[in-house]
Amino acid sequence: MKLKTRFTTREIALLALFAVVWAAIEINLGFILKMVKLPFAGSLLTFLGLIVIFLGRNSIPKRGTAILMGVTTAFLKLIYLGGLAIYPIIGILVEVILVEIGLGRNYPKRAQFLAAGALALLWTFFHPFFTQGLLAGWGILKVYLLIVNRGATLIGIQEHQTLLIFAILIVIHLGLGILAGSLSWKLSRIIYRRLNGYQNHKITINSETKLNIPF
Repeated sequence: MKLKTRFTTREIALLALFAVVWAAIEINLGFILKMVKLPFAGSLLTFLGLIVIFLGRNSIPKRGTAILMGVTTAFLKLIYLGGLAIYPIIGILVEVILVEIGLGRNYPKRAQFLAAGALALLWTFFHPFFTQGLLAGWGILKVYLLIVNRGATLIGIQEHQTLLIFAILIVIHLGLGILAGSLSWKLSRIIYRRLNGYQNHKITINSETKLNIPF
């Protein structure tokens, strides 16, 4: 089967709308979470962003939709935040690539949504090691200890149990990714049924109207 790689003007406009929603979440909610200093705020933002991505991917079931939304969202963040958005932009771009790898085809099944969500959230967990640990020069060990410290505070486990904390955090991120995929799948099915029901209702009304036209 030949894959469709071109997008119509309507599809691009719809994907831009999803990207704007995603960017609004990243910028506005991200600012609030940063102010309250919520641990692993990036994971929550990724969770919400994934729901937007999956809904967009379901609305336009073509490979590359997630990447197109990600590039648009990254561009909007760059305009709004400037150089401060460089590391988040790297996270977003890798995230959407992993989502496309997880979904795999134009019409993915539920299991592929779950896998894509798990991959994306797992990347969010390891993202600081790459951006802060390597690119920013903090060092891998410093980032590791920082994550363990935050994890110990969040979970309520003593900091010396580093491996256990690390393992629990990985499981939590995988679970959040699977949850994002599952919720998006169910939500997209509900939206589809509602829209399909509306269209069928509209067709029925039009048919009845035509039958009542006097000759």
